[in-house]
Amino acid sequence: MTTPSKPRRKMSVDRIPGPDFTVYSTDEPELEDVTQSSSETALTETSETSKPQPETETKTYAYSYDGSFAILTLDDHGRPNTETGRGLASQAFAGSYWTITLRCDSPNKRPQGSNYADALQAELLKYANTINARNPNPVAKFKARDFLGYCPKGHSDYAKPLVAISPIVPANTGGGVAGNSGGAGRSSGAGEMFLNDIYPLCKCLYNRLNLDPAGSPCGLIAITGATNSSKSLIARGLIFLILEAAAKHAFEKGLRRPHLVTFEDPIEEYFIKDPTTDLAPEKLEELMSLLVALNIDYTPRQNGIDADGLTSVIKDAKRQTPAVLFVGETRDPKHWKELLDFGSSGHLVVTTSHSGSVVEAMSQILSNTKAETPSQRSEVARRIRGIANIRSFTQLVKDQDNSLRTLLPALWMSTAQSINNLVADGLASILPALGQERELGYYGRTYFGRKLIQQTTERFKEIAKKEETENEILRKAMEWDIRGI
Repeated sequence: MTTPSKPRRKMSVDRIPGPDFTVYSTDEPELEDVTQSSSETALTETSETSKPQPETETKTYAYSYDGSFAILTLDDHGRPNTETGRGLASQAFAGSYWTITLRCDSPNKRPQGSNYADALQAELLKYANTINARNPNPVAKFKARDFLGYCPKGHSDYAKPLVAISPIVPANTGGGVAGNSGGAGRSSGAGEMFLNDIYPLCKCLYNRLNLDPAGSPCGLIAITGATNSSKSLIARGLIFLILEAAAKHAFEKGLRRPHLVTFEDPIEEYFIKDPTTDLAPEKLEELMSLLVALNIDYTPRQNGIDADGLTSVIKDAKRQTPAVLFVGETRDPKHWKELLDFGSSGHLVVTTSHSGSVVEAMSQILSNTKAETPSQRSEVARRIRGIANIRSFTQLVKDQDNSLRTLLPALWMSTAQSINNLVADGLASILPALGQERELGYYGRTYFGRKLIQQTTERFKEIAKKEETENEILRKAMEWDIRGI
């Protein structure tokens, strides 16, 4: 008597663009008995069921399925065709969708493209017209930020209108990643001017950390700071730049679309949003069209709804092949080791954490991973790509209408010298070194203060006491560098 084989999942897809690809569904793929012949299988129909369902009487939920799939497609003559592959189906978008990453033996059918920007513009225009055609109150101007959901203020496409339709109705601009609380101009505080453009600040971090997708960057990046220090804003802006470059690279080379996997508790803001609601797209076809336009895949997972913890998210992510795994906040000490292990396996991890300085952040990581000896510090340091700490301060300038808020980061990055110094001297090696930042791997707040002044010369012209403001920024940056915070 033979033991029945474990059932496998069954799903249908329109086409197989390559050996590794992601599709989306409103329903978990159904089970299929592996003894059933392929000729007896039928294409599955989409169900409206979207919430995780109890598997057993113990009230556990099926957040994901990691196993074999019967991938059902139609051949060139419209006949059902079945392929077998492995992959991962995981709950996402706060229980609204299933994101299904599949691997099969089909050859890569993705065409190489020549101009990502033109393709992006054309696809977003199609999406804008589709949205406005069914909207009783058409949006007058869609902006690239509203589509992308993660475009930081200061980026050339931030306020670029894609389409204008009458009657004129003000565009929805509320609550974006690069909204008033984090971009140039007035912040959420009354009478406060925010001096930083987020895009050039994130671009500077991107360049220092060598995140060009052609080099397949990996390791852990920790963006740290106190509450309301804008660390989440910087993390999202940095991820935007990583995705933008990776999407363009994949488009031009005909590679698999880069995949962003996020894990938050709760989800603060979606990277892909419906521009009319500022939320995740409610219709599956809208979500798919946006992902196709941007040339990325996206799996946002919320703790307790889409997954039962970081451990299972990391386990699942190994089958999703993410270009970036973003963990919204690392609070549990034991999670640092899990993130470092994942980063050392050829993946890039970005997370945020509370700390008062780069030294304090590095101390937390070394302590929580029990890295006490030089060899243990070396092992941990080699898995860290960079640690940034964000500090902000507000100037109260006399005889001026607005107070001035400034972000000043500090950055430790992995270099041969910075790792050797950390192994030999421990935390005492993390010191600013003006003029030798690249070699020593530490960029102090004075470095970023000077960059800010160079990058925002036009903004400073609008400030009544320009020289006084610049001097105060550099004085505060040098003070923090001397104090080692």
